[in-house]
Order: sequence, then C-alpha cells, then structure tokens
Amino acid sequence: MNLELAIVADVRRKIKALAYQVMGPAFAAFASVLVFFNYLFFLKWFPLTEGRWWVCLIIIVTFPFAIFFIQYILRARFSFGALILFCAVIFVNFYVSRNESYNSTYLYGFLLLSVPFFVLGAVAGHWPKAIILVLYVAVGSFSVAILVGYFHYGNLWDALGFRDILYIPRKAGRPPFQTDYQLVAYGLAFGAIVAWAALSKKMPGWAHHLFGAVIAVALTQIGSRGALLLFVLCYLLLLAKTQTIRMAISVGLLIIALMYVVAVELPNSATFARAEYTEEFSVLVGKCEEEKETNCVGHRGLSWGRGTLYTYAVLGWFESPSTVLFGHGFGSYSMNLADVYPNWIFKPADGGVYPHNIVLEAGYELGIIGVISLVAVIGPPLFRLLLASWRQATAFETAVAVLYIMACGLAMISGAIAYEYQLYFLLGTASVSGIPQARFRKPNGAPEEEAILQSPNHLTAGP
Repeated sequence: MNLELAIVADVRRKIKALAYQVMGPAFAAFASVLVFFNYLFFLKWFPLTEGRWWVCLIIIVTFPFAIFFIQYILRARFSFGALILFCAVIFVNFYVSRNESYNSTYLYGFLLLSVPFFVLGAVAGHWPKAIILVLYVAVGSFSVAILVGYFHYGNLWDALGFRDILYIPRKAGRPPFQTDYQLVAYGLAFGAIVAWAALSKKMPGWAHHLFGAVIAVALTQIGSRGALLLFVLCYLLLLAKTQTIRMAISVGLLIIALMYVVAVELPNSATFARAEYTEEFSVLVGKCEEEKETNCVGHRGLSWGRGTLYTYAVLGWFESPSTVLFGHGFGSYSMNLADVYPNWIFKPADGGVYPHNIVLEAGYELGIIGVISLVAVIGPPLFRLLLASWRQATAFETAVAVLYIMACGLAMISGAIAYEYQLYFLLGTASVSGIPQARFRKPNGAPEEEAILQSPNHLTAGP
C-alpha cells in the first residue's frame, strides 16, 4: 500500500514538473502570441470571421489550462476581485440605463475580452521569459519588414504596398495611416521597450544614444504619435533608473532634436502627416459655433481629433449631478455623439465610437462610481510595480513593469474599455509580479531550496 502511494505521489510530482516546465511556458507563449500579434493586426484586421466566435473558441480551449493553474490565478485575487467588481458595475449600469436603441455588442465584447485575458495574463505572468521571447520575435520581424519596405518602396508613407510585406489587408473606408501603420507602431514600441530593458545594463553609453535614435526615427515613420511619445517617456524613465539621470537627459535631447528634424525636413512622414490629413478631411463639424452646450463641442475650431472626443466626454460627464454619479450608461457615448454628428456615425448603438481615453469613457458612461472602480482595477498593480521596479529589479521585472505602463498609457490616449485586451492581459501579468509565490518541490522530492519566489522572473527552478 505504501509502495502504491509512493508511486502515485511520484507520478503526481512528475506531472506537476512537466506542467511547470513545459505546459506553463507553452501556455505563456501561446497567450502572448494571441495578445501581441493579435494587436499587431493578425487577428484584429484579418480575423477568422467577422464575429467574435474565435474568442469564445480560445476561451473554451484554454479553460482546462486555467483550471490546472488555478493556484496561480488566485495569487492575483485582489486584482481579479476588483476586475469582477468593475464588470458588475458595468453590467448593472448597462441594464439600468439602457433604452430601446441600445444593443449589447459593446457589453458582451467587454465581458469576453476583460476577464479571460486577465486570466491568461495572470497565468502567463509566471513565465515572463516566454512573453519576452514572443515580443523579441515581434519586434525583430517588424523591424526587418520596415527595412525591407523602406528599401523596396523608398517611402513608407506613400508606399501603400508596405502592407503587403506585413500581410495587412486594407480596411475599406479607413485612412491609410490607420490601416497600415498605427497599430504596428504600438507593437514596435512594446517590443523595443522589452529589448532595451533586457539589454540596458549591457549596452555602453553610445549604444543607448544610437538605440534611442533609431527607434524614435522608426516610430516617426510608422504613424502613431501616442506610441512615439510613450516610448520616449518610458525609455528615458528607465534609462534614468538603470544608468544616470545625466544620460537620460542627453539621450532625451538627442531624440527631441531628431524628431524636430524629421518633422521639419520630412513633413510627409507618417506620424506628422496625420495632423495635416485630419485637418483636410475633417468630418466632425457640430451644429453650432459656440461651446455652451454639450452638443456644440464639434464646432469648426476643434475639427476631428482627440480634442473633440475628450471635450464631449468631459462636458457630458458633468452635465448634471446624476451623470456625475452614474454617467449616461455603458455604450451610450456613440449614440449621444451621433446626435451631434448624424452624417458620420452610421451604427452608433454598438459602442464603436469612444472617447479614446478609458478614464473619460468610464466617467461619461459610468460616472464617478465607474471611475473609482476602474482605478481600483488598474491602479494598485501599477503603483506596486513602479515602487518595486524602481528599488530593485532584474531585466525581466523591468520589462513587465514597463509593458504594463505602456499599455496603461495607450489606454489613456487611444483606448476603449471594451477593446483593451492587451491591457487586461498585462494587468494579469503585473498582478502576479512581486507577490510571494507558493512553495514547490523539485520533481525528485528534494528539499525546497527556493522556498519563496518573489516575482515571476525568479520562477526558473522546477516545481
């Protein structure tokens, strides 16, 4: 009997070791490919279908893995609980404030993407090397594609054929900078941050200057001002941490000078040409010329841009005491904005237009209750990661922290609550960073030498 129990225990240890050493990294790599390559168009602009059934399929396939690694998910229980509470606030708000013109597309999209991708991130966060590896592949492949595209076409902005190299189909009715470049810039910035974080302590000073300059110039050609500015800020912040403040200042001045040269000498580069493009083809023209009411924020002085969307969200949020507390209802921003721009938004009931800032969106649609719930979700991991990474961190810890910071930044300038699956994934990853982990025995039953694993990058020993 004792022999049988010993055999069973040995088999269980071997299965656990196999799961930890093989299934875990494979799961993390799979989840990272799904999130980061999905964000880089492969499923976003070239989906398996027009619907979201592929998301449901992925959830079903990965559910057994999530159950197997349930102990890892429970280590992020505070953030997980905050996210569930936020989901409950949205769900109740939607059904209390909805009217006949609402549909549930935006709500179900949020529920399908937020919790499942958080779970993926919480599990994958225990094997950050797999996440980093995927991003290395991403930044490497897209960097090569950028070089090939530039030498083949001569100019990335004018060469719409650049999308053929990246296998990015043209989205009908969308401007070329948005279809071909913008989200690629986000992926390039994500990958570049990781590459720099991993190599920062090994590069000499001149290499930091060269790396920052090359990435900054590349991002000016890819078409996302948000990705460019966030990359520069994150890059300089981490440079000040790992090197010296003096070096960070010198690199920052160099990057600013290069960006100025590109803006002046190459005004048709993708990033800087967007301002002229949107001014020329502006479609957001409001009903009046003064900003005295919510429905007047689109007058000609503002034109199409973040200013219009942000201003409308702020004025609508503070329209009355009830909207300050409870908002207008989840998914209502599109429909209310359609009253101001009726010839622009054709299907407003699906939540397809949003303020491009998740805090303002929460305020407008959910009120102060929603804003507090949202801050409770994304705030604690961000604060804890900033403290931990600033005091003492390895390259992997630094990379995890910066990826989450980058995702939060993008959500503040281009994000929507229902679509930010890369933020929810990195929220899960960040939530398990720095949390004392459970004890694991080695497969051979040896003593637990590495008793407490302080953060994901320390998970290098077998169970």
